[in-house]
Amino acid sequence: MYRLNYFLAFPIFFLVWFFFPQIKIILVMLFVMPWQNFSQEAVPMKYDYSKMKNWIVHPDKLDLSKYITQKGYISDSKSDVAVFFVHPTTYLNRQNWNQPHDDFIAKDILQKRILIHQAAIFSACCEIYVPHYRQATLYSFVADDVNKNSAFTVAYQDISNSFKYFNENFRNERPFILAGHSQGSMHALKLLKELRKDTQLYSDMVAAYLVGYSITKSDVKPSKVCRDETSVNCIVAWNSVEENGFVTFKSNEDLICVNPLSWNENELNIPNTFNLGGVGFKQWSQKNTKEDWSTILIEKNVVGAYCKNGNLEITNLLSSSFPVRLFSLHAYDYGLFFMNIMKNTNIRVKNYLEIALPHK
Repeated sequence: MYRLNYFLAFPIFFLVWFFFPQIKIILVMLFVMPWQNFSQEAVPMKYDYSKMKNWIVHPDKLDLSKYITQKGYISDSKSDVAVFFVHPTTYLNRQNWNQPHDDFIAKDILQKRILIHQAAIFSACCEIYVPHYRQATLYSFVADDVNKNSAFTVAYQDISNSFKYFNENFRNERPFILAGHSQGSMHALKLLKELRKDTQLYSDMVAAYLVGYSITKSDVKPSKVCRDETSVNCIVAWNSVEENGFVTFKSNEDLICVNPLSWNENELNIPNTFNLGGVGFKQWSQKNTKEDWSTILIEKNVVGAYCKNGNLEITNLLSSSFPVRLFSLHAYDYGLFFMNIMKNTNIRVKNYLEIALPHK
């Protein structure tokens, strides 16, 4: 009897261990699954982007460079280039398919995590603009097509409308960077395809950082993938995963993987000595913690990395500042390479302003 139980327990334990990442995701998705199907009547009111309150970040409202301790990285010409940043999913409430304007938790994660650990990177090279939008709830990524497509359509309408307002009222014909993460990169990819229809507008794009989403070369064609750290008018993308571990995004075609330690697509293993510094966090929620989120703490040489089958495999991650592993290392796609990305945005902008722009 005991022997039978033992032999039953071992394969069950092995299956749970092997599929633990998938089990965690399933449990989380069940926890955030909306109570009702998508309904137009329940869609929150549109944002009016002529009102400053509907911009999370704007130079006249919030300069994220105040969080950067390495002030030497902040460019004297940052006002010459604008960044349009589309934030990732922070809406986890099951009450609606799209975030209402007043969801506190979504806004708190956005303010204390996303702005500091992702968007602030671009504050060294450029002026940043981040719109509020009716983001789709996390469950949308695994929902049936009708609910999923409806929720994402509402979200993208806001991104399209906010970029149009940004372009007509804030950009002032300056060069710009398009950037996003996760759901933000999904919407930014769709926006990129629309921008290509306007040749002049598209030529004003320094680069697009479409990080943390399933993006292939055919997705961005005829746009080019950035070939090195100086390339402009091109696409950068990667998905961080634990080495030989769970892969968040898969595709029949290899995903775009530009290694932020080398800024090219080859599969060379770049050691952590090339990592200028990462910025981590212990958990998404800061409830009941004494964490000081008013400054950015840099850890040098935090990881190495190499591209493999379109994913960015992370090596030598010994720091305890990156423990959130719900979707492998998805939460830290930017944070693991914080200083390398910051330096790179300065290099691309400088190259665009000094070489590409004069020849347009």
